[in-house]
Amino acid sequence: MTYLKAILLAGFAATLSLAAAPEVRAADLEVTRTKSARVVHSHRVRVVRDYDGTAVVERMVRRVHRAPDGALVVTSQIEMTPAVRAQPHRYPNGQPVLPSRLRRSAIVVTPRY
Repeated sequence: MTYLKAILLAGFAATLSLAAAPEVRAADLEVTRTKSARVVHSHRVRVVRDYDGTAVVERMVRRVHRAPDGALVVTSQIEMTPAVRAQPHRYPNGQPVLPSRLRRSAIVVTPRY
């Protein structure tokens, strides 16, 4: 009698444990495809000449810092990093860079008498 009770108890335990396990279907075993191409959002970048003559890349950056009262404050700042082999024609304020030598149109000829 105890042998029969042990077999029945083991059978009930096996069915309960199988019912608690999640069902696995063939659709769950498929390899999911991920998106291979990513969209790159580029921000506006300007190459300008710094006032000491070096070429720099100028771009806007958002900085988040905490105010004294605990609130988060977002500020926009300009980040300038040096650019390699660039020869920009404008300063950060928009004025053109003048050439190091005089232009032909700037030379004024005064007639001699």
